Amino acid sequence: CHAAVKRPISAPQMDVLVDDVVREIETEYEREVPSTVIGRKVLDKLEKIDEVAFLRFASVYRRFRDASQFLSEIENLIGRQ
Repeated sequence: CHAAVKRPISAPQMDVLVDDVVREIETEYEREVPSTVIGRKVLDKLEKIDEVAFLRFASVYRRFRDASQFLSEIENLIGRQ
């Protein structure tokens, strides 16, 4: 995950994140899985591990166009804490 580059997230932590997402998807879906579902699940997991990696992933996944969208997401993140 490029969002985690140069962040204090270990390979085992990333493996657990991926395994958790895969397990949830296999439990909830029999066949095709919308990419939006995968993205939301990754965001949920990243938020708990590393906020900067979460913001990086969110900026690509949600296609942030400017700094105000980053600010809005940061405010939402702070509000959820």
